[in-house]
Amino acid sequence: MLTPGQLSVCRTAMANSMDQTALVLRETQTRDAGGGVISSYLQVGAYQCRAWHEENDQVDQDDSVRGTSVWSVLVPWNADVRVGDRISIAGLTLFVGGTSAGNSDQINILVTCAEVI
Repeated sequence: MLTPGQLSVCRTAMANSMDQTALVLRETQTRDAGGGVISSYLQVGAYQCRAWHEENDQVDQDDSVRGTSVWSVLVPWNADVRVGDRISIAGLTLFVGGTSAGNSDQINILVTCAEVI
């Protein structure tokens, strides 16, 4: 296990290698005048990141086959990114499907995403 000082050095080095910015968008719901619900995504954070394309895939959706693009995004260890959030990086919007968050000794969080088409 790393000492607190070693962990801090690793986290700083990792953050310094992240040359992109991820805007984290979280769904919020508000009631409209007719009693319905309006969903929208509001920015809840901005973090340094490094993103890369993993693969293209096909998924069955609504009785049709659609293309999807899988991405991985590294964000700092203390970023608040949750499953169901969206991440916007340089105009590319990604849907968060999973994260590695949860360990106290992490130096970063790996976020697995799919491109929102």
